[in-house]
Amino acid sequence: MPVTTLRAGGPERLGEHVLVGRLGSGGMGAVHRGRAPDDQRVTVKVVRAEQAADPKFLAGSAVR
Repeated sequence: MPVTTLRAGGPERLGEHVLVGRLGSGGMGAVHRGRAPDDQRVTVKVVRAEQAADPKFLAGSAVR
């Protein structure tokens, strides 16, 4: 999957992960390519704010 540049004004870091590009977006949010502290490549999904505030959504997700 092609990686595009991060969007201006968007996050460059989420938690301990440094974001290096954007993989895409959809109805749930955006997906980014990142690097973990041990330099391992990771994929980071960022859900939309309205979903992040929905207890039913969070109960069924892998958000930690």
